[in-house]
Amino acid sequence: NYLYIPREHIPDVRMVCFVIRGIAMHGGKVVRKGDSWGQDMILNSNSLRAKSSGFAMSFVETVGIRRPHLDRVLNDFPEEQAMVRKCAVKLIVIRGLKMRAREVMRMMKEHNVSARTNGEGKQEFLKNFFSNITVRKYANKDEEWQDLTMQKMDQLITGIAEVEKNLGSMKSAFE
Repeated sequence: NYLYIPREHIPDVRMVCFVIRGIAMHGGKVVRKGDSWGQDMILNSNSLRAKSSGFAMSFVETVGIRRPHLDRVLNDFPEEQAMVRKCAVKLIVIRGLKMRAREVMRMMKEHNVSARTNGEGKQEFLKNFFSNITVRKYANKDEEWQDLTMQKMDQLITGIAEVEKNLGSMKSAFE
């Protein structure tokens, strides 16, 4: 159990916390009895974990479990361990895609490439970007690469345009 007094800092630690009583701000959101944070403590990669701290707005009591303790408990419950692993994989995919989308958008902005326009410049940019990271297996196979660019590039460009279009409303999800 942890007890915080009003205006006390709530640090970012690798544990899941549940609010028993009180009100706090954590990760930019108001949390109260029954709310929780830190579910991403199941991720091994710090780069994929949300880094957020908070502060108590009133007296706040929380209970929590740290990652090593959860691992010890899960060793005795293989079915639940598999469920937690499945959740971790889902978080990894979601957060990894968000990271990649941010990287693509940053690179496109640096190269003055808009997701809303078509043309060889955009295709060349995306080909160079993805040949180095995502679709390496296609880089040395001209036929397969051409097939990928012709059939999938429009889908990729459309998806990036949607991300760019909704970036303002999705900003909190990317932070």
